[in-house]
Amino acid sequence: MGRAYIFMDRYIMNVAIRRDGSSRFGKNNKWGTFPSVALAWRANEESFLRNVSWIDNLKLRLSYGIVGNQNGIGNYTTLGLTDQERYEFGDNSYMGYLPGKELSNPNLKWEQSRTANIGLDFGFFNNRLSGTIEYYNTRTTDLIVKREINSVLGYEQMLDNLGETKSHGIDISINGDVFRTKNFTWSLGANFSQYANEIVKIDNQVDENGKPLSQPGNSWFVGKPIHVYYDYLPDGIYQYEDFDIKRNAYGKLEYALKPTIDTDGDGIADKALTREDNVAPGSVKIKDVNGDGKINADDRTPISRDPDFTLSLNTTLKMERF
Repeated sequence: MGRAYIFMDRYIMNVAIRRDGSSRFGKNNKWGTFPSVALAWRANEESFLRNVSWIDNLKLRLSYGIVGNQNGIGNYTTLGLTDQERYEFGDNSYMGYLPGKELSNPNLKWEQSRTANIGLDFGFFNNRLSGTIEYYNTRTTDLIVKREINSVLGYEQMLDNLGETKSHGIDISINGDVFRTKNFTWSLGANFSQYANEIVKIDNQVDENGKPLSQPGNSWFVGKPIHVYYDYLPDGIYQYEDFDIKRNAYGKLEYALKPTIDTDGDGIADKALTREDNVAPGSVKIKDVNGDGKINADDRTPISRDPDFTLSLNTTLKMERF
């Protein structure tokens, strides 16, 4: 259900409430309510801008809304599916059914994303220059995740509402007519997008300080982006001057890392970085993340897989009577 209101041709309000249901969810939470409200102000229709000839469109937009998500749930998962099993009885073979490995969850409910958005639409110089600037902030709660459970219960996993994430970003779109006549138009456009996200919590587990726990095995880290590589950080390339070089009894060159760690605080490096692999000039340096003087699995760290930003350019040629 929705309603739209327009006042004086410049103030716009749109209010909507959705009531969605899905049989994919548990029997206790099949329905979800998702409201939204959007406001807009056509500033170019105000008396102080109406006679500004070079402004064709200037509209400020504000909106807030909640949307639901049911992706990741099979059609009958929450009913408690069985697995088909063959068994022998006497001289005959029969087909039977046993409970599956996934425990049904009657309380599984809609994943919800709350988004606030502010945008500006503009058009200048007879709309030869136009575009949109938009900022959004989203908080997603009750993420639908498949979590592991103790197999002593006879089940191995269960769909549950556990995670929480947040994200924000800005999108800018600009288009301009470089050349415009009655029968020919050449336009240039650019789109810029910058986006960041973060895991707020994964489940209800916390450490001794009450902070949400990460799950390195799944590459999920609280306070880090959703999509990461859990790997070592490169720190440059080894050069010949990083090694003490000598020949062994067989005439083969051996490379030993020079001391770079000051263990006694006298300002003089007296210990070399310990690595579990063999390195030589040209090998990749690995950052000692925890500062313990050795490179091992404890130095792995989350590395974002998302780009810092995206930028695209486009051009359009329009010709009539061609």
